[in-house]
Amino acid sequence: ATFKVKIHAVREPQLPELDDEFAKDVSEFDTFEEYKNSVREKLLKAATERSDNDFHSALMNAALENMTAVVPEGMVMEKTDEFLRNYAESMGIGGNVSRADLVKMLGMTEDAFNQMMRPTSIRQVQADLLLDAIVKAENIVASDEDKEEVYKQIEADYGENAEKVKEMIDEELMTRDLVRRKAASVIYDTAVKTEPKAEAEAKAEDASESAEEENKD
Repeated sequence: ATFKVKIHAVREPQLPELDDEFAKDVSEFDTFEEYKNSVREKLLKAATERSDNDFHSALMNAALENMTAVVPEGMVMEKTDEFLRNYAESMGIGGNVSRADLVKMLGMTEDAFNQMMRPTSIRQVQADLLLDAIVKAENIVASDEDKEEVYKQIEADYGENAEKVKEMIDEELMTRDLVRRKAASVIYDTAVKTEPKAEAEAKAEDASESAEEENKD
């Protein structure tokens, strides 16, 4: 087959000048230097958070590899159901929908769903058991201040709907989540991070410079 293509025009993209006027147009800053520093700080924060998340995941995986605890089958199924409920809530599906119907919405049978989620559920139960053991060994508790921080965050996130959200919170589950987070911090805080902060800063600097160079070309 033969195709004919007619080119009406070839235009070169006009990139804005990276100056103070550009900074004023795209941000709340008055100078391009201030804007560039702000972008760099955001990139550094994002790079550091990614680095910390990877570091925390690696630590947790290493800790779980050393576990010898037997995972009760009932806990695995409970965790699988929890994942399914969380999915339903994220999709705005009411709690009156049956498990079978929820799984059917995913285009799967219950057996297929259980098998698919089994490795993840086992891993999460292992993590819960590990954290609960640390909570017990370290006598970790959730203080009133910890709970108040949760409520403050809810108010910041939900505004006028905050009170309704608070009423839906199961305080026992919230307390369990808080102490498990503290237990996870015990693991993170006692480990030595080998990747220096300078590397995250270098990544942010490279990203900032690359963006600036692209605008110059």
